[in-house]
This record gives sequence, C-alpha cells and structure tokens, in this order.
Amino acid sequence: MTWFYFALIAAGAWTLTALAEKKACSGEKAIQVAVASSFVWIFLALLLIPFVKLPTNAYIIFLMIIAGAIFGGSFYLSSKAFKYLSASEASPLYNIGTVITVILAILFLGEKVTTVQLLGVITIITGTYVLELKKGSFLAPLTKLFKSEKVHYVIISAFGYSVLAILSKYILGFVDPVTYLFSQLVISGAFMLALSYLRHNGFKDVITGLKVHRWSILIISSTMMTAQLFEIFALKTGEAALVMPVTRLWTLFAVVLGGAFYKEGHKRNRIIAAAIMLAGVFIIYL
Repeated sequence: MTWFYFALIAAGAWTLTALAEKKACSGEKAIQVAVASSFVWIFLALLLIPFVKLPTNAYIIFLMIIAGAIFGGSFYLSSKAFKYLSASEASPLYNIGTVITVILAILFLGEKVTTVQLLGVITIITGTYVLELKKGSFLAPLTKLFKSEKVHYVIISAFGYSVLAILSKYILGFVDPVTYLFSQLVISGAFMLALSYLRHNGFKDVITGLKVHRWSILIISSTMMTAQLFEIFALKTGEAALVMPVTRLWTLFAVVLGGAFYKEGHKRNRIIAAAIMLAGVFIIYL
C-alpha cells in the first residue's frame, strides 16, 4: 500500500500546480508560462545529476525520449486549457484520463480490472457528463465535448498523461525513479523550448513569462517536479490502473479551492460532478 500514499502526495502537489497554472495562464500566453516553467525545471533537474544512472538499452532510451515529449506536450495543452477554462471546470475533465489509463493498462500492461472497477469507470464518465450539464439541452454536454476547442485541449492533455502513465510503468521496470524523473524534466523542457522556437518567440517567451509571473512559475515548476516524483514512485510499485485514479484526487481539491480563490461560477454543479467522479475513483480502487 506504500504506492497509495505516494499517489496521495502527488495529488496534493498536482492541486497546487493546477491552481498556480490557472493564475499564471489567465493573464499571459500559455506558451510563455509553459516554456518558462519547463526552463526552470531543467535547472531543478541538475540537482539530480549525482543520483542519475542512465540505461544502456537504446530502446528504453528511445521510450524515455518519447515519454518526455508527451509530458511536455500535455503540459503545454493544459496551460492553454487553464487559460480559457476555469480551474473548477477544466480540472474534473482530467478524470477522463482515468478511464483511458484503465483501458490502456488492460491492453498493454496486462493489468486486471474487476467488474466493480469497471463500474467505477462508468461512474467517472457520468460525473464528467454532469460537469457540463448546466442549462440547455440534455445533449448540450456532448455538443460541447465534440465542438469546443477549449475542451479539446483538456481531453488531448488528459489522453497524453494517460499514455505517459502506461509508458512510465513500463520504463520503470528498467530504470530507477530518480533517473526517470531526471529524463522527464530535461527532455520535456527541451521539447518545450524547441516548440517555442518553431511556433512562437523562442527564448523571449521564457523571459516574458518569468518577468510577469515569476512566483507562479516557480510554484508550478517545483510542485510539478514534486508531483512527478511521487507519481513515479507510486507507479514503480503500484498498478497504473489504480495509481492514476488516486492521483486524480487533485481534481476535487482544485474544484473546491479554485471556486474559493478565483470566485468561479457554477461551483455547486462542479463540486457535485467532481464528487461523482471521485466516487468512481474509489470504486475502482476498491
């Protein structure tokens, strides 16, 4: 059960990351926040060098590079999502990733999921639907899910994190957690910098982001690194289909705290939706 406590700590760190990300992204371009944060965590990764033991297997190194790129891309999309959506609206949608993780864990890792856990998956889907069920047609949430570009940022980001969880579980069979964390921070940071040079303003994005939101970016970088560290330790010893649902507890914290700090509307509806999703998480865990 040690993995469970690691996952809970990761959930707390992810909560702080989401709230800080929302604050930073609300007034600046998402790419500036994402790139500046990734630039900072590259420097934080340097602290891990004495403990790094790089693998000699070329295939594993290739997978680590892919995983780092997925991490960077998912973080960038989450930054865009928090720019356009409130924290209490975007956060619960990440529970869709729980469903994806369970499916991928069954298909690619051979993990076993019971009938009760499948019931939990259905509960999470129901909660996600309730999240968008405000005023209007009963089919309105489906329309928004397929047509809203803002929601697509969350969905694609959640899918990326789910794929990352499966890749991480596999890679951690060959690499120790600290080495893997180091690779995640460096590769994802390099990926974000390259993306900025190709599509935006390069190092100017880093400077602008740090100048405008230095404290938020420092919080994002440090809490993201902490969340990744404990999530990696949890995945090292626990099943991915169970670890990821527990880490998604951050969605409830983000809904409650986001509504309180940022005075976001529809808080009651979103808390109900998040509670339903988390009920599904606990059903999966049971």
